[in-house]
Amino acid sequence: MSKDEVVRIPVSELNQLLICKLCLGYFQDAHTITECMHTFCRSCIWTYFDRRDDGRSIPCPRCNTDIGFYHIAITKIIFDRNIQSIVDKIFPADVGDSRLIQQQLQQQVSGTYAGPVDQSAMEFTVKTIPDEQCDEVTRLPSIPKPSFKGKFDVTVKKIQKFVFARLDDGVQSTVTGADGIEVLFDGAVLDPKSDLAKFHPYLSPRDGTTEDGSEQGGSTNNTLILHYRRKLQS
Repeated sequence: MSKDEVVRIPVSELNQLLICKLCLGYFQDAHTITECMHTFCRSCIWTYFDRRDDGRSIPCPRCNTDIGFYHIAITKIIFDRNIQSIVDKIFPADVGDSRLIQQQLQQQVSGTYAGPVDQSAMEFTVKTIPDEQCDEVTRLPSIPKPSFKGKFDVTVKKIQKFVFARLDDGVQSTVTGADGIEVLFDGAVLDPKSDLAKFHPYLSPRDGTTEDGSEQGGSTNNTLILHYRRKLQS
């Protein structure tokens, strides 16, 4: 083989190296555990650590290697620039849609992929609830009628405005407008300029009424659950 010859490797053969075993999507802000060298998305591994913070030693979610108690475990994850650069080069357009890409890839391999879903026609329920994991300074109260019907073109900015408009006057006076509210999904802060298209893999189109989601972040059927809190001013 000459040095100029191009070697092509099917993406399906790279999946096991590029996919986070916690969310099953391609790495986003890849972080590696130094004890065992297993890699996960930053938000996934932090969420995993937070949920295992019960006073006991935390194991690696892949190999069960003992990482230590919470305050030690969080010092044993580092940003993996090499792995993240590989993901970014293979999927430069939008790594944020990695879960959808992965879902379609699996369907293509199995022969069940029928083409892209018409996201513009899909309607679902967005439910907003206070972030209970934050401290008292950033915590905001529950709002009346916290749910609304929306589509994937709804922006996070619109959700900030939705929440702010439903806060009572006393609370509104302590927040610097809609921009003073952070919207989160599964512990990760969402960019106000982004829309909800990346959450398609979490939702299932269905007819009839929708079910309310639980108080945990994520989704139930076609209800997308988002948290909100006060944004600290720098």
